[in-house]
Amino acid sequence: QIDWALEGQVLAVSANDGVARAFLAALPRLADADGARCVFLSSLTEVSVLDLHPGSAVGEPEPAETIAVRLECEPSFVALGEAHVAAGANNQAWFFRVGRAGEARDARRPPPLVNRREYLGVVDAIAVSASYAIALCEGRAFVHAVEAADDPDEAREFKVCLLYTSPSPR
Repeated sequence: QIDWALEGQVLAVSANDGVARAFLAALPRLADADGARCVFLSSLTEVSVLDLHPGSAVGEPEPAETIAVRLECEPSFVALGEAHVAAGANNQAWFFRVGRAGEARDARRPPPLVNRREYLGVVDAIAVSASYAIALCEGRAFVHAVEAADDPDEAREFKVCLLYTSPSPR
């Protein structure tokens, strides 16, 4: 027997001998970009940063570098900054240092986890700059240092409450 799951992303197949298999038919579209780099979901527990840095001095294009970042679970959001990638699910986010575009790095070593955050609400959106991150969680914006070592006691963290109002009829 063959049947699709209700959300239409998983195809389930059962055989007469009792073996059942499930096939993932589609990955959620999660991606972000910063300059000539982008981050995208490459498997259920991995995001990849693709660096499309400019070609060499003689004008020949260099091959694009891909940096794989392993995650604890399937993310529901990703963000890319100058030197960091953020990914997470629900109210948690993980920040990894992937280096700046074109920066030399040891490809044998995975990008280090530099911060792990748990917010007070589900993350609706997240953005990363060179040194700060902002997470929008249920109408509140949380701003903090990307790397935990830059603000170990979280003294520079602050919260902004955003109020949404519908336009009044005229």
